[in-house]
Amino acid sequence: MNIDLDLSVDKMLATICIRVQEGETLPSLEDMRQYLKKGGINYGIDEGALNQAIAKPGSIFTVAKGESPTSPVDGKVEYKFPLKTEIKPKEDKSGNVDYFDLGFVYNTKEGELLAVKTPPIEGQPGRDVTGRVLMPKKPFNPKFVAGKGTKLSEDGLSIFAEAAGTPRLIEGKLVVLHTLDIDKDIDFSTGNIVFNGSVNIKGSVLSGFSVEADGDVMVAGIVEESTIKAKGNVVVRSGFEGGSNGFVQAGKSVNIRFVHNGKIVAGEDVLIESEAFFSSIMAGGKVVMQGRNSQITGGNVEAGVEIRSRVIGSYKHTKTQVSAGIVPGLKEKLETILNRIKSIEAQVKKAKEIEDRFLYLKKRQKDKFPQAQSDSLESIQKTIESYLGQIESLKKVKDEIIKTKEERKSGRIISDIIYPGAIVTIADISQEISEEMRGVSVRIEEGELKFY
Repeated sequence: MNIDLDLSVDKMLATICIRVQEGETLPSLEDMRQYLKKGGINYGIDEGALNQAIAKPGSIFTVAKGESPTSPVDGKVEYKFPLKTEIKPKEDKSGNVDYFDLGFVYNTKEGELLAVKTPPIEGQPGRDVTGRVLMPKKPFNPKFVAGKGTKLSEDGLSIFAEAAGTPRLIEGKLVVLHTLDIDKDIDFSTGNIVFNGSVNIKGSVLSGFSVEADGDVMVAGIVEESTIKAKGNVVVRSGFEGGSNGFVQAGKSVNIRFVHNGKIVAGEDVLIESEAFFSSIMAGGKVVMQGRNSQITGGNVEAGVEIRSRVIGSYKHTKTQVSAGIVPGLKEKLETILNRIKSIEAQVKKAKEIEDRFLYLKKRQKDKFPQAQSDSLESIQKTIESYLGQIESLKKVKDEIIKTKEERKSGRIISDIIYPGAIVTIADISQEISEEMRGVSVRIEEGELKFY
């Protein structure tokens, strides 16, 4: 009599086939129980299927099934205020536009509910037919931290404002920011400003000084050859005379009247009322020149989504570079991710070769398989599982980067006049303008720049 016992690759199924010669006695149910036990099958045994296998020799029956771990439920956070407000100049009934009233700030009152967390739910472990415990994936547990100006509820699932102010999510912490008002220039009487909130400067920021804020920075006067850094928005009601070292950086958006020889970097949009001359401007979203006579002349302007200006370049054919659909560092990040995936896959291959050798020895030695080797096998299997988890996470990041690159191909440049000497780029396709163009919208179609 022969008994064929087979395990699936993932050890979640065991099948059996009893083969008897004429005159041989069929095994009993207890005989089959012992046979499975010797074969390492000790979980999810279906005795009904065993009886069928005995009753119908020569047929294959599934006699044991494992139980998969249940899926976890990720936690989530619901914010009761807008994390991103629409940047839009306010227009009154007469049609007058205030380019500096953009609704940047969301005001909150003391005791107001700001966020609610739904905690994650753990999945339940499973087992394969050998009895090995199969652990479920860990659910995502979002960061939920009450920072300055906020209070966490006793159950840890709600955050409230402790005082009136502006709620912001900064580096994973929910805070309520207050505003520092300065009714003079930033100069030798004040020194450099560093503040964990918003700063409202009623004068100018003079050359050589700096202002850094965790919230917004608002300047009523001129920003000279100085440095402004804000994790929120930057609003300059006059202009920016950058000189050789002037720098304005915003985690969100920049709204400014004009820029001369300055450098601006914004995580979201840059809105300029009149002109940008010989400046470097980078925006994760849009660069929009607001005024009727707006123009970009000289320098380099990059936007993740769109550039709008009445004039690009000048009648003197000044070299002016404008690029839309650009995400700084995205190509390098993708290459790093792909190399990391390749490296881990090579490690998985080596680990699986070791696992296969252990499994072969275990199958041959059965009950005589040494405990030390059994421990080593379990360790290598956990290592493989960890590697596969890392690969899965990295592939999600890779897919997001590829998606972003494809989305950026929809970037566009819109202008009433583009002069010769301008170089326009969408994503990674560039063209130098050789003839004056009017009423132009530039975008990518069928892998090349199209001018409409």
